Amino acid sequence: MNRQSAIVLAIDPGLVCGWTRGVGLEPALEFGQYALIEMLDHLYHTVCAGAVDRIVCERFDPRRWDNDTTRTVEAIGAIRWLAHLGATEFGFVNAGDKQRTMSSVSKNMFVGFPHAADAEAVRLWDLRYGRW
Repeated sequence: MNRQSAIVLAIDPGLVCGWTRGVGLEPALEFGQYALIEMLDHLYHTVCAGAVDRIVCERFDPRRWDNDTTRTVEAIGAIRWLAHLGATEFGFVNAGDKQRTMSSVSKNMFVGFPHAADAEAVRLWDLRYGRW
């Protein structure tokens, strides 16, 4: 798969999931934030429509375990399963790694959408440094 032409959906998982969809190093075509269940619905329809070539998700490293952590881990499992269901390539980006690409994320574009900005940093890191 060509990195510069692949449509990549990046997700910052959590109780509020940020997401971006873009092609190559161009700014995101679409972005947003959804509550967890809405994100999974959106992802299901996106995968079923064949609207993405790759899904990349921020890896979650729980340092404390509470109800929010449990929901985030469940969300990541569901995201991974939906990628599998749609035979869509899937990858992870470590939470700390996205800091390398945060400076490339347009602050003006993502005003009011901090989780989407994180997802865009994940997408850009995966494009530049990911193994695929």
